[in-house]
Amino acid sequence: MNITLYTKSTCPHCVRAKNILESKGLPYEEHVMDDAPRELDEAKAKWNHYTVPIVIIDGVLIGGGSELAAYDQAGKLA
Repeated sequence: MNITLYTKSTCPHCVRAKNILESKGLPYEEHVMDDAPRELDEAKAKWNHYTVPIVIIDGVLIGGGSELAAYDQAGKLA
């Protein structure tokens, strides 16, 4: 499972998403966008998701923190 997160360090939803993944022992690639507003805007446009976190699993947009939690509750995170 290849997981990528676009986050901001002060975002509580980002912290929650990371906690979910870490509790499952799942590695992820994190792009902290605090000092990269242009790159964050590009990621938002690319994935058509306009809040952080942006959660991508195996090249598919899952959504944000709430969607990741639902994905987990559905048993889709091994």
